[in-house]
Amino acid sequence: MKGSHECVPCFGKGGIVFIVLALSGDMGDFQDYEHQVGGWHNGSASHILKDRKGHILKPLKLNANPTYETPTTQKDFTFEEESKEENDKNELVPVCRDECQFYERVKNSTHADDVSLLPLMPMFYGCVDVDEDGKKKPHLVLEDLAAGMSLPCITDLKVGYTNYYPCKEQKKKKTAPRASQKELGFCLTGMRVFDPETGKLVVNLQAVESKCLTTKEVLEKLSVFCQHKHPQSQIICSNIISNLKEIHKWFSKQRSYIVRTSSVLLAYDASLMTKTLHLSPAALSDPQVASDSDKDSDQNERKEAFKVKVKMIDFAHVLNAFGEKDDNYLSSLESLIDIFSNRIS
Repeated sequence: MKGSHECVPCFGKGGIVFIVLALSGDMGDFQDYEHQVGGWHNGSASHILKDRKGHILKPLKLNANPTYETPTTQKDFTFEEESKEENDKNELVPVCRDECQFYERVKNSTHADDVSLLPLMPMFYGCVDVDEDGKKKPHLVLEDLAAGMSLPCITDLKVGYTNYYPCKEQKKKKTAPRASQKELGFCLTGMRVFDPETGKLVVNLQAVESKCLTTKEVLEKLSVFCQHKHPQSQIICSNIISNLKEIHKWFSKQRSYIVRTSSVLLAYDASLMTKTLHLSPAALSDPQVASDSDKDSDQNERKEAFKVKVKMIDFAHVLNAFGEKDDNYLSSLESLIDIFSNRIS
């Protein structure tokens, strides 16, 4: 791989600042990422790679926001009345040109919204140019969220009742959301599920196939993802819910960004489902009686046992919120939390 870059810390008046350095030489061979789900790039399924360090390389669409720094006067969601006049003037302006710029912005920022967002995203290691057919193509270098998992079950859920925003080119304005997106507030863009007993891959849903799913089929797939027939299904759902609530908490407080066409990626290790969990006494007692500290300790123990991860991914289309709340994303998260809660009720 040629033309690689690496983020390194520098210390200045504003604290730690990360800069991107170009490195000479070869970082080594890389291969297809075997656990890829979802992903769409330039009109076709994206090709995710993995390097020898265990990072994933995601193709980067340069200048994903062609109207970057260009205001618009249209909008498709309701602002609070008292700030309407201001937002008519400062209408949905893209924060960054592309996803790499957004990762760098959040990583280098000291703003409270960005500092609290950072743990909810995959770790970012910079950008590299990958030689493909004699052409250098930029890639994001990100944390592999399935690292260390023997049987990684992963799903990519595109969040939002709508993906539309005024800054997107006209042809994309007219793209209708999928049925499940209009009804549930999200759509399924990919999924891989292993059977914990046999170790076999039982679901391998890719981006192209996911486009044809009905709302009912999406809910059925989520039940399979949660291992609904397995005794440990409730624990998986509980951990997913607690992680989703952390993201919801961030969106409830932050007023910096409107996030569109983004996803949450859910992952856990099915191989751990067959192992005995040594739970705290709180797990065996009446949940109303157990102390908060016992319940928190038990929840952390369960989360660690299954290595459940829920992260926000895909930040090519992030817009300035100008102090407003991102209701589109928030309501979608609430729908997801309700659906996973119903799986354990």
